Amino acid sequence: MKTKTKKRLAGAAGILIILGLLLAVDAITGDPFSRAWAQWRALHRAETLYPDQEFYVASSYSGQFFNYGVTVQSTTSTDTCFDVTTDFWLF
Repeated sequence: MKTKTKKRLAGAAGILIILGLLLAVDAITGDPFSRAWAQWRALHRAETLYPDQEFYVASSYSGQFFNYGVTVQSTTSTDTCFDVTTDFWLF
């Protein structure tokens, strides 16, 4: 192999290692973009089910292994409160 080819392969392997480590950290700790996506999806789901009410995110939790939970609360009714769980950005 030529030296130039070895350098390119080493660079590509380095990039793959870095991407793998970032994915592992994201799987363990979660990331803010996925959490925000889960919150948006939960609010959208609540507003679709109850179009006459307004909702807000009371809390969000987890983020480990791409699982996020969001508690959605109605602003007008204290009884209307439920949890939405997303797995891999899906309900």
